Amino acid sequence: RRRFLVVASIAGNTALLLSILTLLNLLVGGSVVTSLYYALYVAASLTSILMFLLTTPAREVEEYLGLRGFARFVALTEALSREVRQVYETFRARGFEVRLNVVNAVPPLTSILLNVIERVAEIEESHRARGAE
Repeated sequence: RRRFLVVASIAGNTALLLSILTLLNLLVGGSVVTSLYYALYVAASLTSILMFLLTTPAREVEEYLGLRGFARFVALTEALSREVRQVYETFRARGFEVRLNVVNAVPPLTSILLNVIERVAEIEESHRARGAE
């Protein structure tokens, strides 16, 4: 039950982060497509985080992070927003223009997918180090 509450809390907080990012992006003149890229990236990150949380007891998650309550939400939100900004700024620095073209959508989605795969591999290694199979 407690694990479900932690997962539900993280999912709710991520949905809140996603809505704030989308609103801010649209307010500063960003396109709807950019907002969709943010949404896809946050959803991919959430998937890897939830996979870790579903396979690790909540008590251990709190011990590993060393954080409680709102501080945990702030730490996860800050980490997710930093990653979203890094992907966006990297593609902007390369001259990538976000458009509705499917061909233009492949590079950022590939980058997001690789980040998720890397995160899953790290989680798998941490489980093996703890003796979980």
